[in-house]
Amino acid sequence: MDIDAMSLDKRTTLMKEGKCFNCEQAGHLAKDCPKKEKKQEQKKKMDGKQLYTHIRALYKDMDEEEQEEFMKEAEQAGF
Repeated sequence: MDIDAMSLDKRTTLMKEGKCFNCEQAGHLAKDCPKKEKKQEQKKKMDGKQLYTHIRALYKDMDEEEQEEFMKEAEQAGF
């Protein structure tokens, strides 16, 4: 069991009061908590330019056989 896990009583109380499980304040859910760690920012999708740069960097580090396989699969996927 996780030491930091919330007790069922506390969870029930917060739910009844409509409070956030993270900061225990009313007005939002834990998933929208302004005090939540910055992990949520890492989950954001890349924009087109960032994705292009990322793929080019990955492609550059591949050997020739991996590059051919990558291109074949990309074409099959419609890219």
